[in-house]
Amino acid sequence: MDHRKARVLSAGHCCPSLRKWASQAGSVGLSVPPCISRSSAMVNEVGRSDGPNPRSEGSSSSGSESSRNSSRCSTPGLDPDRYEKLRDKMKRRMDSGDKWFSLEFFPPRTAQGAVNLVSRFDRMATGGPLFIDVTWHPAGDPGSDKETSSMMIASTAVNYCGLETILHMTCCRQRQEEITRHLHKAKQLGLKNILALRGDPIGDRWEAEEGGFNCAADLVRHIRSEFGDYFDICVAGYPTGHPEAASFEDDLKHLKEKVSAGADFIITQLFFEADTFFRFIKACTDMGITCPILPGIFPIQVTCLPWNDEPLAAETSLMKEELLRVNRQGILTINSQPNINGKPSSDPVVGWGPSGGYVFQKAYLEFFTSRETVEALLQVLKKYELRVNYHIVDVKGENITNAPELQPNAVTWGIFPGREIIQPTVVDPVSFMFWKDEAFALWIEQWGKLYDEESPSRAIIQHIHDNYFLVNLVDNEFPLDNCLWQVVEDTFELLTRPPKRDGDVEAP
Repeated sequence: MDHRKARVLSAGHCCPSLRKWASQAGSVGLSVPPCISRSSAMVNEVGRSDGPNPRSEGSSSSGSESSRNSSRCSTPGLDPDRYEKLRDKMKRRMDSGDKWFSLEFFPPRTAQGAVNLVSRFDRMATGGPLFIDVTWHPAGDPGSDKETSSMMIASTAVNYCGLETILHMTCCRQRQEEITRHLHKAKQLGLKNILALRGDPIGDRWEAEEGGFNCAADLVRHIRSEFGDYFDICVAGYPTGHPEAASFEDDLKHLKEKVSAGADFIITQLFFEADTFFRFIKACTDMGITCPILPGIFPIQVTCLPWNDEPLAAETSLMKEELLRVNRQGILTINSQPNINGKPSSDPVVGWGPSGGYVFQKAYLEFFTSRETVEALLQVLKKYELRVNYHIVDVKGENITNAPELQPNAVTWGIFPGREIIQPTVVDPVSFMFWKDEAFALWIEQWGKLYDEESPSRAIIQHIHDNYFLVNLVDNEFPLDNCLWQVVEDTFELLTRPPKRDGDVEAP
């Protein structure tokens, strides 16, 4: 059978691990860079009468009387006379031979991470990505109005930063009614593009939600059935086959089903050799898949860990030797800070906030470690019961803590002239359990997928995900020397101590 050749885009779909956004976009000075055409893809601002309009010029009219008189409208929408669909933009760029790229963002887990991302959206936009996409994580309440939700990140990118945006959406843990509600909300917010995914299983095996969808093809069909041609729909392709597929050929049949159901283009999973992608393109062509196929790549530039929003802070230099030592011993640290007792807010290493103030910190340490180490750690922590608060949890939710129930523990605060005490950082027991889901998932979603399914590296990462504990320690005595390093040393001293023999007597 004579098939048209699958179209390959001339540049990759970049996926940097940025995971940052903003909680209050109105408080950030935003502008649409000159490289983004206001006439090609502008939407009305989110309907709200209060506050400044970060992007009032050039916004389109929805046709209502109110929107004719104001740059904001009560129902955000796209002007069909001015909006060019993403699939048409792709075709135009492909036909002209232009090189282009896109960027993928992961939702932040904190409001501060949210603030960081909006400030970066504009800077990223100056590079001229054709679009960005925002991932969907069931554990992070992705369809809510929270500042860190996938829905709000995508909405801000479109409505405040003028970026063409694709919102990921999965079938995981969602009934059909919930998915439909999310799609209506996305439409109301002016989002026009969806990446339809089944989603990763929560446990070892995929379990369909009662009243939900079992695969991405079902989700694509539902979107087309309910919303017609409103959304451009993207689906995922797997150059080496989906891990759960019976065979590579069987996975291609599923991909063809997704395209036949109404998908407009494909973004591939990560791969590391160009030949892998070219073989995939040929296989798709032979299968009769003719839509555009975007190669998914991961620029490897490690300046921060997946569990942290930022590169290493300057204050990390105060603990560098201690961190190196404990990591070599099997304490896999992901977050830490030194204790600070009344340093000036102008201090170049630990200072923050308005001038003339003083800042304080409790030392804390967050890390992954083995069950054996946790058992020894709990013995050691008995000596520090009143001084050190701890949260210890595994991927299944087994939780060990001495913290008062539902009581957050302030670990950073500042005192400034003429102001109330400011507490920007707390350790919160409830939030910690939500963070647990994301922290363990990052082993698989970001690190695990960098390696082949059968590789030793993938096996190690899977073992850590399945068996290790996430531990958070806070030393409440911030005026004293940090005791957490001694806690770790005592733990490993206990682990290496020879076991007692029958008849041994402890020294007095």
